[in-house]
Amino acid sequence: MRLSLLGLALLAGLADLVAAPSPAVPEARREQRLHFTAQDREVGRYQYVPVTVPAGTTRLTIAYAYDKAGGANVVDLGLFEPGPLDLGTPAQRGWSGGAAAEIFVGTSAASPGYWPGPLPEGEWHVLLGLYKVGPAGVDVTLTAETSAVADPAPVPTLAPRPTGPLRPGPAWFSGGVHLHTRHSDGEFSTEEVCRRAREAGHDFVVITDHNNTTHQLDPVDVPGLLRLVGEEVTTPGGHASVLGIGGWRDQVDFRLIAGDERIRDLVRAANERGALFAINHPRARGRDGAVGLAAPAPKAHRGHRVLRLASARPPHRRGQRARVGGRALGEGDPRRDPRRARRGDGRRGDASTGAPRPLRERRGAHR
Repeated sequence: MRLSLLGLALLAGLADLVAAPSPAVPEARREQRLHFTAQDREVGRYQYVPVTVPAGTTRLTIAYAYDKAGGANVVDLGLFEPGPLDLGTPAQRGWSGGAAAEIFVGTSAASPGYWPGPLPEGEWHVLLGLYKVGPAGVDVTLTAETSAVADPAPVPTLAPRPTGPLRPGPAWFSGGVHLHTRHSDGEFSTEEVCRRAREAGHDFVVITDHNNTTHQLDPVDVPGLLRLVGEEVTTPGGHASVLGIGGWRDQVDFRLIAGDERIRDLVRAANERGALFAINHPRARGRDGAVGLAAPAPKAHRGHRVLRLASARPPHRRGQRARVGGRALGEGDPRRDPRRARRGDGRRGDASTGAPRPLRERRGAHR
């Protein structure tokens, strides 16, 4: 009789277990349809779409699609993990701009422009940058997919940074200070960019991908070449390069618009890192009508230490002298590179100083 009662009790308990609802399983894939107007762009250039990532997630995939309307619409892509969204937040996980329609972040690997590593549970945010929105607005389809498949691979680490000089004693060093890789809109891998730079006679390069520094994850074996870390801070009001940063997820925030007073904070953040802040394209007029990395007044740039005077000038501007603060730089100005001064025989530089070859002879190192 006891066995019968025990058996009935076990059967009843089993029935209760079968009848009880199973724990909710987090949704693995979610699609959102969003609409933005030109007014949305004026009010909030950067839009943040929340995405829930459950505990135990090892991979997050984000895909988006929209009608470009013949170039009238341009929407960029970025990602933030749980944390504050204030300027300078460490929660930024990556940025690809308009270079990729689908990206992923995993514990041991990630798409170019994004950092791998553990995926904390909570509310993430997909960043949609409304660079251009046409009169009819833009519809964006956003898909987020999470996975909890075990990943035995370790989190990657950065290669040790060199500490010794390239060569002893005083010398001229030639380098490329504005280079892009596949981690933003570049055509070549980090290794290929470095190889081409060395073949062109450069001693160093500064990789300045747009709004990220994830090229540091790429191993590079190019003897005789020093690779430095930079970032091209790409804003709607202009571009600037931060030269000499580096480290795990080290970057300078870019979420500014023309006239934003916080440009001073951006410059200060670069200087506190011991980096150089260089204003790029100082005379180029941007989408918002700003010239260079514009701020309310020229003194807003106080703290920048480098001004990019010129690169490859169009034919109608060749022969013009570079100008700083409305004044042309004369031949005797100490800010002019002595290697660029013409000799009496018409050649550039002096072979005895180790000066590099003219820029027109260096092919393949610049995009």
